[in-house]
Amino acid sequence: MSQLEVDKIIPQSGTTLTIGDSGDTINFADGQNINIDSNTLYIDSTNNRVGIGTSSPGAKLEIQTNTDWGNIINSTYSGTQYLQQFEYNGSSIGKIRGDNSSIAIESGSNLILQTANTERMRIDSSGNVGINQSSPEQKLDVQGIIQIETATSATRRLRIKDSVTSQYFDIGVAISSSQPNLTFSDGTDERMRIDSSGNVGIGTTSPSVTLDVNGGTSNTVAQFNSTDSNCNIGIFDNSTTGIYLSAIGDDFTIKTASSEAMRIDSSGNVLVAGTNTDPSATNSSGIALKTNGKISATRDGEIAGDFNRQTSDGNIVRFRKDGTTIGSIGVVNNNNLFIQGDSTNSGLQCGTNNILPVQNNANADNAIDLGLSNIRWKDLYLGGGVYLGGTGSANKLDDYEEGTWTPTAGSGVTGFTVISADYIKIGETITIRAYLNNFSGAGASQLVIGGLPFSSGSDGYWFGILEGGASGASYKMGVLRTGSGSTNLNCFYPNTSNANRTNYTGNDLGNFLILSLTYTTT
Repeated sequence: MSQLEVDKIIPQSGTTLTIGDSGDTINFADGQNINIDSNTLYIDSTNNRVGIGTSSPGAKLEIQTNTDWGNIINSTYSGTQYLQQFEYNGSSIGKIRGDNSSIAIESGSNLILQTANTERMRIDSSGNVGINQSSPEQKLDVQGIIQIETATSATRRLRIKDSVTSQYFDIGVAISSSQPNLTFSDGTDERMRIDSSGNVGIGTTSPSVTLDVNGGTSNTVAQFNSTDSNCNIGIFDNSTTGIYLSAIGDDFTIKTASSEAMRIDSSGNVLVAGTNTDPSATNSSGIALKTNGKISATRDGEIAGDFNRQTSDGNIVRFRKDGTTIGSIGVVNNNNLFIQGDSTNSGLQCGTNNILPVQNNANADNAIDLGLSNIRWKDLYLGGGVYLGGTGSANKLDDYEEGTWTPTAGSGVTGFTVISADYIKIGETITIRAYLNNFSGAGASQLVIGGLPFSSGSDGYWFGILEGGASGASYKMGVLRTGSGSTNLNCFYPNTSNANRTNYTGNDLGNFLILSLTYTTT
């Protein structure tokens, strides 16, 4: 093979220099660098590198430029074309392709973006995108803070859209008083907001408390559901026990310190401190406000009801029948309890050491009867007296007594049998009766009977009558007399001849004696 050695080949002006022909191969000698047009194309044979715009390429191909365009790949092919392919050991690991309007980067597995030699973003083979996340689990998986910044509230939002119905929901930021508010809207209306204070507003754009709900025209503002038998809402104030509002079936309950305190059952009964619907009827502790209007309460060992009126006298509890007042329990004279009917009916006042008649919240003097002729009280137990017909001491009846007494033989006889002997004492007045027989030791002495139940008064003498005799024989009438302070009965009979009295002796007796006397005692 012949050789041609020249220093320079210069084509004629306006002509083209052609080296070789179609199908020929042009080889350049080993170890020789090729520099075309002052580094427009430079082949570094020592390092097997190609430089465009540089005579010292640092890689297999290095392009340098000092203009605003570095590298242009221009294709006139109208279909999809691959502009560059990346291979490893002869196998493609990625491509850059494009068509007449767009460009795409293909990766056989993961597409990774790095800065400062650190991975910043990855698109994995499933299409999931991870930012600062090398194993994204969702279409977008970000480790760190995402910031969306725009100038207007209309575009400061993240939209979540359903591709089937084209319905969407926006999560955005609204500025109120220079403070950010997190908003949730359905694209037309705002549905929820969390303001800069942490208050949550549902149905309102200006929540004033931690949770502020405005249901608008809806009567049901909030609803809570549970799939088991209980549904609880806990309310706590710096406490571990707190209060629970619960739905147990169709019953509503309130629990304090984990114990049920109140219940409204499915029938509408309000039950406090128990679940019995009629604690007074079943002798169970608790309170029931029943739907039929009944209040039922039982308390173990303590007061079951307490009512209080402040400042003035008057009714404490009022009772009505068909809406009309029929009576009341109240206070009068500052601390006296009264129980009365309506303004036309009577009642009682509990005074100091007395029970007083009242009417229309006031004392009623000499106006109210105790019982009726056909509706009477039975027994009256008194430790003092009764004022009859007036209030003076002369009207006071302070004693009534019925009993028996034991007659004794004073003189005229030495003994006898008492068939009967009784007395009635009303105040200071005593009426005695006696029936005696079987006399023994009769003599001519005056007959004196002792043993009166009460000694006679010191202000005079009192007389009675007697009758003595034998059955079937004559009877002799006589007179009884007792003196001041005495318990003896002296017996006389009138002398028909001179109108004087004559002693009634034991010999005047037959086999019986009947006597009666009314006298007074001190």
